[in-house]
Amino acid sequence: MPDNNLIEQDRRRIKCRVSSMLGFKAKATAKIILSGIEMIHMMQTAGEVCLQS
Repeated sequence: MPDNNLIEQDRRRIKCRVSSMLGFKAKATAKIILSGIEMIHMMQTAGEVCLQS
């Protein structure tokens, strides 16, 4: 899968979460929330990989 598709998939997930929160007010808040979203996504992906093995 090309890298661009992976980036678009992540962007779609983040865009959905952020739009429900009406955007970010400060860069510090954005950094914390986006890192949390990414961590949860990585944990879900790791679980799927373990189940497929």
